[in-house]
Amino acid sequence: MSLEISVVIPVQHDPGPSLLDLHERYVQVIESGQVESAEYIYILDPNSDATRPELLQLTEKCNKVRVIEMARDFGEATAINIGAAQATYDVLLTLPSQEQVRLDSLPNFIAQLQNNDVVLAKRSDRVDTTIRQLPSRTLNRIVNRFSDAPFADASCSVRLFRKAVLDEINLYGDFHRFLSMLAYEQGFRIQLVELPQSESDRHAFSSPILYLRHLLDVLTILFLTRFNKRPLRFFGSIGTTSLIIGSVGMTFIAIQRVLFDISAADRPLLILFVLLAALGIQLIAIGLVGESLVFTHARDLKEYKIREIHGD
Repeated sequence: MSLEISVVIPVQHDPGPSLLDLHERYVQVIESGQVESAEYIYILDPNSDATRPELLQLTEKCNKVRVIEMARDFGEATAINIGAAQATYDVLLTLPSQEQVRLDSLPNFIAQLQNNDVVLAKRSDRVDTTIRQLPSRTLNRIVNRFSDAPFADASCSVRLFRKAVLDEINLYGDFHRFLSMLAYEQGFRIQLVELPQSESDRHAFSSPILYLRHLLDVLTILFLTRFNKRPLRFFGSIGTTSLIIGSVGMTFIAIQRVLFDISAADRPLLILFVLLAALGIQLIAIGLVGESLVFTHARDLKEYKIREIHGD
């Protein structure tokens, strides 16, 4: 198998002069395998001013390199979309501006695309501390608990996929970290590949606040992919639970008032149960309104993807 690949490298901060060395190593490893032709697209945000002159010189020396400067930092998802729009080839490889995995493992990683649409790297043989791995492992457990999509390493930027994948999904915000979940819902074939972590990645650190944002993104993606066409199942389940708790609580207080002459007016629990019942009714109503909208526009919704048609 010979591939033509467009390599997209978002640069959202100044990685220092080592980026040029890393570029040479990327080229050497990628083009030594089964890659017939490759181009390299760097997406620079304004925080990468120190790297800009060296990369511009690189474009003059090598016609395989392009540099796209952004007006401001729009995020990695936007950088991937821009790189895909500018890419010459139909296969995209996203790489970080700082080494995350051992580069000698990339040829085997690229070879996995033959029978798949998306190939994602999972860092193995970790060299960073267990404490730094803990937020990532927690996120992995949560995602794997609620989604059947292959998912392992949201912080790893090594991804290989066909450009057609981006025609079916919408990447924005931090959704690039959950590419597997979005692609899985569209029926694409996904493969996780373990790659040894690079020694250079030992001191990489992600803020716990960042992982909290990832959890919110997971909730958003789960709703958009699993309940967007069935809103009553999401809102109805929560609303029904709230309504049952509120109704049972109010019934219990009413029984105490009627049979045991226990005052109900001055009990905070009564207010709580009434609010829970009211919240449950509102959530069920929201779910029904959502179902009505989905039903009204059902003909415009595409719920399937045909991979291939054989024969006449």
